[in-house]
Amino acid sequence: MGQQDISYKEFFSDPQNVADLLRGFVDKDFIKELDYSTLERANADFVRKESGERHDDMIWRLRWKERWLYVYLILEFQSSVDYTMLVRIMSYTAELWLSLLNDKNTEYHKTKKIPPVLPIVLYNGIEDWDAARDVGEMLQDKSISNINVDYYLIDELHPTPGAKDAISSGILNCVTALIEVERTKDKANLEEVLHELAKKLDTKEKLKSFATFLRFMRRFLASKFHKTIPEDFRNMEEVITMTRDFAAIERKAGKAEGAEEREIAIINNMKKLGKSAEEIAQLCAVDIKKVQRYFN
Repeated sequence: MGQQDISYKEFFSDPQNVADLLRGFVDKDFIKELDYSTLERANADFVRKESGERHDDMIWRLRWKERWLYVYLILEFQSSVDYTMLVRIMSYTAELWLSLLNDKNTEYHKTKKIPPVLPIVLYNGIEDWDAARDVGEMLQDKSISNINVDYYLIDELHPTPGAKDAISSGILNCVTALIEVERTKDKANLEEVLHELAKKLDTKEKLKSFATFLRFMRRFLASKFHKTIPEDFRNMEEVITMTRDFAAIERKAGKAEGAEEREIAIINNMKKLGKSAEEIAQLCAVDIKKVQRYFN
């Protein structure tokens, strides 16, 4: 499991972040009718029987009118689009329903009825997500099926114009901050984005509510710059300082690498012109041992 997967699982283990994701990015009428005070992790013992793989860590539930609504949050951080996602979700949802129906302690076992499930795919890949989101899009023959299964896609990096997006509405919370950071593709602009965020968190009370974001940023920067950060950040100043330092190290390394590549190109070109290792070393003011590596 990568740093990013771990950081997102930790981040969305906080019910407040799950609630803010639903309120800020899911454009469904019933979202306003949900009782977020009842939001809780669900079905902690759920296991895929066919493979033994656990995937229950992102199952939540909350009250919707007189019933429970289950939210299946799937974090999709692959480099390419998963075109089997819809079928996977059908499998996951069916297994969740089966586990509830088979549990004698649930109302579903007694009534033989199943609860509504809202599958959400949170995706932050570079490619546009163009996988099927409705069964009808995948069926070879649509005339003989009445299956109706779909999922809600939140594409962090490619928001659909006009789609519900709390960032464009000016809402500030851990979720909008996280997604804004993810949308900052250029590392050079990341420090500026963090500075703007720090300005808005102008009181200790506001910063206190961003504890999960600060923990997320430790793993995010470690993954982004391929570094190790042993401790969580205590404030935005530490995040900004670390970002600036890592960016400076990367720029310096990039310059050194560029200089090395230019030097190698010059040595190879002079070698092609028939210059000896001794001549090249003298002309380029380079250690003879370094030049000799390209003559062996």
